[in-house]
Amino acid sequence: MVLQEFKIVLDNPDGTYHSEELLSGKIVVRLDSPRITRGIKLSIKGDALTKWDSYGYFGGKVHYVFMSGHEKLLKHHFYAFGSESGPEIELPAGTHTYPFQYALPPNLPSSFKSDNGRIRYKIKAILNRPWRFNHKTKTAFTLVSHLDLNKVPSALEQVNLNRYKTFCCLCCATEELAVNLRLPVRGYVPGEVIPIKVSIENLSGMRIGMVKHKLVKIVTYLATFPYTSKKIDKSVVSEVSRGPISDSEETNYDVNLDVPPLLPASFLNHCKIIDLEYELLTEACISKLCYENMRIRTKIFIGTVPLSRFNRHLR
Repeated sequence: MVLQEFKIVLDNPDGTYHSEELLSGKIVVRLDSPRITRGIKLSIKGDALTKWDSYGYFGGKVHYVFMSGHEKLLKHHFYAFGSESGPEIELPAGTHTYPFQYALPPNLPSSFKSDNGRIRYKIKAILNRPWRFNHKTKTAFTLVSHLDLNKVPSALEQVNLNRYKTFCCLCCATEELAVNLRLPVRGYVPGEVIPIKVSIENLSGMRIGMVKHKLVKIVTYLATFPYTSKKIDKSVVSEVSRGPISDSEETNYDVNLDVPPLLPASFLNHCKIIDLEYELLTEACISKLCYENMRIRTKIFIGTVPLSRFNRHLR
């Protein structure tokens, strides 16, 4: 007696669903002979995990420490057919399909994966066999939680930043390097571009090799075992540059910075151990190695629903 096939087939072929959407599909069972069961139980779960290696100082010695955190986000069980305590059911030989659907809750964070943490959702089917080992199968699905930028108060803010820097040479300071950075709003969605306006007045006597504009993803991980600790990872997801700029030059330019497709939305709302944010980093790179570059940082919001009062710039 062989169970020839036991699988979960989601209605959405790419396995992507949104919060408050119906998670739907079917369970396929193919038997070569009749089989006794009490039914098929479905288990839908979501959880968050953080992990990284660290070192701690205990008892006068340095020790290796594995940091970790775990959070349950979703747990729901139901029977696609049959029940836990119901009568035994004989499934005849052949192929059987059992549809199912479940309304995903609104307060779930988006799926996420990195080296130091992940948010994962999966659905498991259990063929309940009385007095025998149960058969099990499972599949993962991706959840996208919407972030409406129109509901983020700061997303519509304009940005107008001025930064000034002098460079010290022995006991004397140079004239100023002045940079002005302007953005129409702070909120964008994947597939758009961030239109950046820059004005530079370089009276410092220092040559600027290039000015880099970077969209930086900042992920904060929280561990709760063996003690509470945080880890912050920064990575550049998009970059564009201009230059060089001579040591006595004034210049103005516009540049578009791409927001990559499939970029997860800011915040990862409703997750307590992983947080996600973005910033725009503008860096004026000084050609002489012994001098520190000028850096301007400003917060950016990435959402799934674009601002309605903003003339969108698409790639």
